[in-house]
Amino acid sequence: MGNKSAFRAFICVAIIVGFFLPWFKDTDISVSGWAIVKNNSLAFDRTKTATILRYSFLLIPIFSLFVLFRSIGRQSSGLLIRLVPFLVMAVLTALFVFGSTRMTNGEELRTEIFQILSFGFYICAIGSFLLIFLAGD
Repeated sequence: MGNKSAFRAFICVAIIVGFFLPWFKDTDISVSGWAIVKNNSLAFDRTKTATILRYSFLLIPIFSLFVLFRSIGRQSSGLLIRLVPFLVMAVLTALFVFGSTRMTNGEELRTEIFQILSFGFYICAIGSFLLIFLAGD
C-alpha cells in the first residue's frame, strides 16, 4: 500500500471511529452520529423527512468504508466518493445550526456552538475535509 493509500485509509478509519464518538454534548448527555441514527423516541422523529434526515447520517461512514476498501485494494477513489462524507457533514451541520438558530436566540448559539459540539464531530468534519484534498488520487 502506497503512502497516499495508507494515509487515505487512516483518515477513513478516523472518520468511521469519529462517527461513533460523541458529536454533541450537554451537561448530562452526549450524542454520537450513531445515536442520532438509531434514536426514534421523539414524536417528530416519526415523520418521513426526519427519518430520511436521520438515516442520511449513515452516508458518512458508508462512503468512508467505500474509500477505505478501495484504498486497501490500491484502487482509485474518485473525487465524488471522497466528497460525499464532507458534503453530508456540511449539510447536516448547516441544518443543525439553522434549526437551532430558529429555536434560540441566534446570538446565543454563535457563542455556544463550540461548547455544544464534541470531539467526534470534529474528527469527522476534519477527516472528511482532509479526505477530499490531502488524500487525493
